[in-house]
Amino acid sequence: MDAIRLGQLAGLGPTVSTEDAQSVRHWVYCDRLLDGGRRCPLPADHDGDCGTAAPR
Repeated sequence: MDAIRLGQLAGLGPTVSTEDAQSVRHWVYCDRLLDGGRRCPLPADHDGDCGTAAPR
């Protein structure tokens, strides 16, 4: 089994798919990186700038 390099993990994140199209994945959260290497916690396709907390 090949080792996974940390750089390869950067693109991973939660995704969802419909039952009849499981090979088509959709991001749950925005995939943009914020300062410090953290990802934006807002939903994918959110309006406006990325933030550090989800709007209430």
